[in-house]
Amino acid sequence: MLFDGSDLAVHHTPGETPYLLVVFGPAGVTNTATHDYFGRAVSEKKRIETIGFAAKIDNWYMTPEVDEAIAIIQPILDRFEKIIVLGMSMGAHTAIKKARRLRAHAVLAMSPKFSLDPEECNVPQRYLDENFRPHMRGMGIKPEDECRNIIVAWDPAESTDEEHAQLILTALPSATPVRMFYAGHLVCVSIAGSDTMKSVIDTLAEDTPAATATLLSPEQYRLPVTSVCPQASAALLSHDRFATD
Repeated sequence: MLFDGSDLAVHHTPGETPYLLVVFGPAGVTNTATHDYFGRAVSEKKRIETIGFAAKIDNWYMTPEVDEAIAIIQPILDRFEKIIVLGMSMGAHTAIKKARRLRAHAVLAMSPKFSLDPEECNVPQRYLDENFRPHMRGMGIKPEDECRNIIVAWDPAESTDEEHAQLILTALPSATPVRMFYAGHLVCVSIAGSDTMKSVIDTLAEDTPAATATLLSPEQYRLPVTSVCPQASAALLSHDRFATD
């Protein structure tokens, strides 16, 4: 573990890739933050050099500890010309917001929220009750967050995700939209498997957004997974069941 704070933990998986992957995980798995991170099994199996941010509190990574941790991992960041940033749900918002700070070559934001601030957009009540805090006001994605090669992936049938994706695409007109029909909020489950995930990450490093889009939403992966709970999904993605090929 590279960083162990009150709000988050940061892990490092050494690898053999010419790029560095930086991951921001979803909400709902704070109990595993000190020993696991989103996609760890894939990074270990495919030898992807990875920095994994894992939240101890579901505060949308809106804590000074994120910048403290980035300062600590800076020597690792400096070793790589290409840094790929990936985030799921809660972590997808952070992947976009911290892309410039991380000098991202490409970003994959899966089911991101535009904001949890009810003054900026419509927000389901459960997020206001469980996650939103006063210091998060104004947290929305802004034009100044624009970065090269941002891919926003979501299921348009998820009404909240659709609304927030459109707000993000308006703020970031150069971002590439990828609609993952029938995937549900947990679009990552539709592309589970170490070979598939490694291929997706490789295309991000290779500047081929069309290839990334094809891998994210081919017909054979369009399975209805809306019944999968966030905790089950995160467990699937972190552990060996996600790295099945």
